[in-house]
Amino acid sequence: MKTHFLDIFQGSLKRLQMDYVDILYNHAADSEADINSEGTLEAMTALKKEGKARFLGVSSHQPEMALKEVMKLGVYDVVLVPISYTMASNEGLLRTIDEAAKKGIGLVAMKTLAGGANRPDPKLGKPLTPASQTALLKWVLHHDTITTAIPGYTTYEQLEQNFSVASNLTYSPEEQEFLSDKNAVANAQFCVQCGKCRPDCPLGVDIPQLMRSHMYAVQYSNHSLAAVTMAAIASGKGLAACEGCESCRATCRNSVNIARKIEHLKALSSSGVLKA
Repeated sequence: MKTHFLDIFQGSLKRLQMDYVDILYNHAADSEADINSEGTLEAMTALKKEGKARFLGVSSHQPEMALKEVMKLGVYDVVLVPISYTMASNEGLLRTIDEAAKKGIGLVAMKTLAGGANRPDPKLGKPLTPASQTALLKWVLHHDTITTAIPGYTTYEQLEQNFSVASNLTYSPEEQEFLSDKNAVANAQFCVQCGKCRPDCPLGVDIPQLMRSHMYAVQYSNHSLAAVTMAAIASGKGLAACEGCESCRATCRNSVNIARKIEHLKALSSSGVLKA
Protein backbone atom coordinates (compact mmCIF):
# COMPACT_ATOMS: atom_id res chain seq x y z
CA MET A 1 0.00 0.00 0.00
CA LYS A 2 2.77 2.45 0.94
CA THR A 3 4.77 1.75 -2.23
CA HIS A 4 1.65 2.04 -4.41
CA PHE A 5 0.71 5.36 -2.80
CA LEU A 6 4.24 6.74 -3.22
CA ASP A 7 4.38 5.70 -6.88
CA ILE A 8 1.08 7.44 -7.64
CA PHE A 9 2.17 10.61 -5.83
CA GLN A 10 5.60 10.77 -7.49
CA GLY A 11 3.97 10.22 -10.89
CA SER A 12 1.52 13.05 -10.20
CA LEU A 13 4.32 15.45 -9.25
CA LYS A 14 6.19 14.59 -12.42
CA ARG A 15 3.14 15.18 -14.65
CA LEU A 16 2.45 18.49 -12.93
CA GLN A 17 6.13 19.47 -13.07
CA MET A 18 6.15 20.20 -9.35
CA ASP A 19 8.68 19.42 -6.64
CA TYR A 20 6.22 19.43 -3.73
CA VAL A 21 2.63 20.23 -2.71
CA ASP A 22 1.45 22.51 0.07
CA ILE A 23 -1.22 20.07 1.26
CA LEU A 24 -1.36 16.36 0.53
CA TYR A 25 -4.88 15.04 1.16
CA ASN A 26 -6.19 11.61 2.01
CA HIS A 27 -9.44 12.28 0.14
CA ALA A 28 -12.95 10.92 0.78
CA ALA A 29 -11.96 9.27 4.06
CA ASP A 30 -15.51 8.57 5.19
CA SER A 31 -14.75 5.87 7.73
CA GLU A 32 -12.41 5.45 10.68
CA ALA A 33 -10.57 2.76 8.71
CA ASP A 34 -9.94 5.19 5.83
CA ILE A 35 -8.47 7.80 8.18
CA ASN A 36 -6.37 5.31 10.14
CA SER A 37 -5.12 3.31 7.14
CA GLU A 38 -1.59 2.29 8.16
CA GLY A 39 -0.18 2.22 4.64
CA THR A 40 -1.61 5.61 3.72
CA LEU A 41 -0.39 7.22 6.93
CA GLU A 42 3.07 5.71 6.55
CA ALA A 43 3.39 6.97 2.98
CA MET A 44 2.07 10.44 3.75
CA THR A 45 4.32 10.97 6.79
CA ALA A 46 7.31 9.80 4.76
CA LEU A 47 6.53 12.35 2.03
CA LYS A 48 6.19 15.12 4.59
CA LYS A 49 9.53 14.17 6.12
CA GLU A 50 11.13 14.27 2.66
CA GLY A 51 9.74 17.77 2.07
CA LYS A 52 7.42 16.62 -0.72
CA ALA A 53 4.36 17.76 1.23
CA ARG A 54 4.27 20.74 3.55
CA PHE A 55 1.07 19.71 5.34
CA LEU A 56 -0.97 16.51 5.55
CA GLY A 57 -4.73 16.67 5.24
CA VAL A 58 -7.82 14.52 5.18
CA SER A 59 -11.19 15.20 3.57
CA SER A 60 -14.40 13.56 4.67
CA HIS A 61 -18.17 13.80 4.27
CA GLN A 62 -18.43 12.59 7.88
CA PRO A 63 -17.11 15.75 9.59
CA GLU A 64 -17.61 14.97 13.27
CA MET A 65 -16.15 11.47 12.99
CA ALA A 66 -13.23 12.69 10.89
CA LEU A 67 -12.33 15.53 13.24
CA LYS A 68 -12.41 13.29 16.30
CA GLU A 69 -10.20 10.68 14.64
CA VAL A 70 -7.73 13.31 13.44
CA MET A 71 -7.47 14.78 16.93
CA LYS A 72 -6.69 11.32 18.32
CA LEU A 73 -4.11 10.53 15.63
CA GLY A 74 -2.08 13.72 15.82
CA VAL A 75 -0.77 13.20 12.27
CA TYR A 76 -2.94 15.33 9.98
CA ASP A 77 -2.53 19.12 9.92
CA VAL A 78 -5.65 20.01 7.94
CA VAL A 79 -9.20 18.67 7.67
CA LEU A 80 -11.55 19.45 4.78
CA VAL A 81 -15.17 18.95 5.85
CA PRO A 82 -18.67 20.03 4.83
CA ILE A 83 -20.08 22.90 6.86
CA SER A 84 -23.01 25.11 5.91
CA TYR A 85 -25.91 27.05 7.34
CA THR A 86 -28.03 23.89 7.12
CA MET A 87 -25.89 22.50 9.97
CA ALA A 88 -26.37 25.51 12.25
CA SER A 89 -28.31 23.43 14.78
CA ASN A 90 -25.72 20.64 14.92
CA GLU A 91 -24.16 21.60 18.25
CA GLY A 92 -22.01 18.46 18.39
CA LEU A 93 -20.33 19.24 15.07
CA LEU A 94 -19.77 22.91 15.86
CA ARG A 95 -18.30 21.99 19.25
CA THR A 96 -15.97 19.43 17.63
CA ILE A 97 -14.86 22.02 15.06
CA ASP A 98 -13.95 24.40 17.90
CA GLU A 99 -12.02 21.64 19.72
CA ALA A 100 -10.05 20.76 16.58
CA ALA A 101 -9.17 24.41 15.95
CA LYS A 102 -7.88 24.76 19.52
CA LYS A 103 -5.55 21.84 18.85
CA GLY A 104 -4.06 23.72 15.90
CA ILE A 105 -5.80 21.79 13.14
CA GLY A 106 -6.52 23.83 10.02
CA LEU A 107 -10.18 23.64 9.01
CA VAL A 108 -11.21 24.01 5.37
CA ALA A 109 -14.95 24.24 4.68
CA MET A 110 -16.60 22.62 1.66
CA LYS A 111 -20.27 22.40 0.60
CA THR A 112 -20.61 25.90 2.04
CA LEU A 113 -23.42 26.86 -0.37
CA ALA A 114 -25.52 23.76 0.40
CA GLY A 115 -25.95 22.84 -3.24
CA GLY A 116 -25.77 26.29 -4.78
CA ALA A 117 -28.37 28.59 -6.30
CA ASN A 118 -30.25 25.91 -8.27
CA ARG A 119 -33.11 24.53 -6.21
CA PRO A 120 -33.20 20.74 -5.79
CA ASP A 121 -36.88 21.06 -6.68
CA PRO A 122 -38.24 24.17 -8.47
CA LYS A 123 -41.46 23.89 -6.43
CA LEU A 124 -39.54 24.64 -3.23
CA GLY A 125 -39.64 28.30 -2.30
CA LYS A 126 -38.69 31.32 -4.37
CA PRO A 127 -35.71 31.21 -6.77
CA LEU A 128 -32.47 31.85 -4.92
CA THR A 129 -30.77 35.20 -5.45
CA PRO A 130 -27.01 35.91 -5.54
CA ALA A 131 -27.42 37.41 -2.05
CA SER A 132 -28.45 34.00 -0.73
CA GLN A 133 -25.13 32.57 -1.87
CA THR A 134 -22.96 35.31 -0.37
CA ALA A 135 -25.01 35.07 2.84
CA LEU A 136 -24.28 31.35 3.09
CA LEU A 137 -20.57 31.83 2.48
CA LYS A 138 -20.37 34.68 4.99
CA TRP A 139 -22.14 32.56 7.60
CA VAL A 140 -19.39 29.93 7.36
CA LEU A 141 -16.55 32.46 7.40
CA HIS A 142 -18.03 34.23 10.44
CA HIS A 143 -16.78 31.21 12.40
CA ASP A 144 -13.27 32.15 13.54
CA THR A 145 -12.35 28.47 13.75
CA ILE A 146 -12.74 28.01 9.97
CA THR A 147 -9.39 28.69 8.28
CA THR A 148 -10.76 29.05 4.76
CA ALA A 149 -13.47 27.78 2.42
CA ILE A 150 -13.59 26.29 -1.07
CA PRO A 151 -16.95 27.34 -2.54
CA GLY A 152 -17.62 25.98 -6.00
CA TYR A 153 -18.29 27.98 -9.15
CA THR A 154 -18.98 27.31 -12.81
CA THR A 155 -18.94 30.87 -14.19
CA TYR A 156 -16.71 33.93 -13.79
CA GLU A 157 -19.69 35.74 -12.30
CA GLN A 158 -19.91 33.16 -9.53
CA LEU A 159 -16.16 33.36 -9.01
CA GLU A 160 -16.33 37.13 -8.55
CA GLN A 161 -19.33 36.68 -6.27
CA ASN A 162 -17.37 34.32 -4.02
CA PHE A 163 -14.35 36.62 -3.87
CA SER A 164 -16.52 39.63 -2.98
CA VAL A 165 -17.06 38.07 0.42
CA ALA A 166 -13.36 38.07 1.28
CA SER A 167 -13.16 41.83 1.78
CA ASN A 168 -16.40 42.30 3.70
CA LEU A 169 -18.17 39.79 5.93
CA THR A 170 -20.87 42.22 7.04
CA TYR A 171 -24.33 40.98 6.10
CA SER A 172 -26.36 43.15 3.75
CA PRO A 173 -30.09 43.61 4.53
CA GLU A 174 -30.95 41.11 1.76
CA GLU A 175 -28.50 38.56 3.17
CA GLN A 176 -29.90 38.99 6.67
CA GLU A 177 -33.40 38.51 5.31
CA PHE A 178 -32.38 35.24 3.65
CA LEU A 179 -30.71 33.84 6.78
CA SER A 180 -33.69 34.81 8.95
CA ASP A 181 -36.10 32.88 6.71
CA LYS A 182 -37.30 29.91 8.79
CA ASN A 183 -37.86 27.88 5.61
CA ALA A 184 -34.36 28.40 4.21
CA VAL A 185 -32.91 25.17 5.62
CA ALA A 186 -35.91 23.02 4.70
CA ASN A 187 -36.04 24.40 1.17
CA ALA A 188 -32.34 23.68 0.68
CA GLN A 189 -33.11 19.95 0.91
CA PHE A 190 -29.42 19.46 1.69
CA CYS A 191 -28.24 15.98 2.66
CA VAL A 192 -25.64 16.27 5.43
CA GLN A 193 -24.53 12.64 4.84
CA CYS A 194 -25.33 11.57 8.41
CA GLY A 195 -26.43 8.14 7.19
CA LYS A 196 -29.24 7.83 9.74
CA CYS A 197 -31.66 7.03 6.92
CA ARG A 198 -29.79 3.86 5.89
CA PRO A 199 -31.45 1.48 8.42
CA ASP A 200 -34.88 2.58 7.14
CA CYS A 201 -34.29 0.87 3.79
CA PRO A 202 -34.90 -2.91 3.85
CA LEU A 203 -32.73 -3.24 0.73
CA GLY A 204 -29.75 -1.48 2.31
CA VAL A 205 -29.53 1.14 -0.44
CA ASP A 206 -26.73 3.68 -0.04
CA ILE A 207 -29.11 6.62 0.24
CA PRO A 208 -26.49 9.29 1.13
CA GLN A 209 -24.59 8.54 -2.09
CA LEU A 210 -27.79 8.79 -4.11
CA MET A 211 -28.57 12.12 -2.46
CA ARG A 212 -25.10 13.41 -3.40
CA SER A 213 -25.66 12.15 -6.93
CA HIS A 214 -28.93 14.06 -7.13
CA MET A 215 -27.20 17.25 -5.95
CA TYR A 216 -24.50 16.86 -8.62
CA ALA A 217 -27.05 16.16 -11.36
CA VAL A 218 -29.69 18.76 -10.52
CA GLN A 219 -28.02 21.56 -8.57
CA TYR A 220 -24.53 21.37 -10.07
CA SER A 221 -25.84 20.39 -13.53
CA ASN A 222 -22.91 17.98 -13.65
CA HIS A 223 -24.44 14.80 -15.04
CA SER A 224 -21.14 13.02 -15.55
CA LEU A 225 -20.11 13.53 -11.91
CA ALA A 226 -23.51 12.24 -10.81
CA ALA A 227 -23.06 9.16 -13.00
CA VAL A 228 -19.55 8.50 -11.69
CA THR A 229 -20.75 8.85 -8.09
CA MET A 230 -23.59 6.39 -8.66
CA ALA A 231 -21.29 3.96 -10.46
CA ALA A 232 -19.03 3.87 -7.41
CA ILE A 233 -21.84 2.63 -5.15
CA ALA A 234 -21.47 -1.02 -4.10
CA SER A 235 -23.29 -3.56 -6.24
CA GLY A 236 -26.91 -3.99 -5.20
CA LYS A 237 -26.89 -0.81 -3.11
CA GLY A 238 -27.46 1.74 -5.88
CA LEU A 239 -30.35 3.14 -7.87
CA ALA A 240 -31.08 -0.20 -9.55
CA ALA A 241 -32.15 -1.61 -6.17
CA CYS A 242 -34.83 1.11 -6.01
CA GLU A 243 -36.44 0.17 -9.33
CA GLY A 244 -38.87 -2.38 -7.90
CA CYS A 245 -39.67 -0.33 -4.82
CA GLU A 246 -43.13 1.27 -4.97
CA SER A 247 -42.97 3.12 -1.66
CA CYS A 248 -39.74 4.47 -0.16
CA ARG A 249 -39.56 3.90 3.60
CA ALA A 250 -36.49 6.03 4.21
CA THR A 251 -37.04 9.17 6.25
CA CYS A 252 -34.55 12.02 6.53
CA ARG A 253 -33.87 13.22 10.09
CA ASN A 254 -33.40 16.71 8.69
CA SER A 255 -35.42 18.00 5.76
CA VAL A 256 -34.63 16.01 2.62
CA ASN A 257 -37.47 14.42 0.65
CA ILE A 258 -35.57 11.20 -0.11
CA ALA A 259 -38.33 9.50 -2.11
CA ARG A 260 -38.78 12.52 -4.41
CA LYS A 261 -35.06 12.74 -5.16
CA ILE A 262 -34.80 9.03 -5.88
CA GLU A 263 -37.76 9.22 -8.28
CA HIS A 264 -36.09 12.18 -9.98
CA LEU A 265 -32.84 10.19 -10.33
CA LYS A 266 -34.78 7.30 -11.84
CA ALA A 267 -36.31 9.64 -14.43
CA LEU A 268 -32.94 11.17 -15.27
CA SER A 269 -31.33 7.76 -15.53
CA SER A 270 -34.02 6.28 -17.75
CA SER A 271 -33.83 9.32 -20.06
CA GLY A 272 -30.14 8.61 -20.64
CA VAL A 273 -28.99 11.95 -19.21
CA LEU A 274 -26.73 10.46 -16.56
CA LYS A 275 -23.70 9.23 -18.45
CA ALA A 276 -20.13 9.15 -17.14
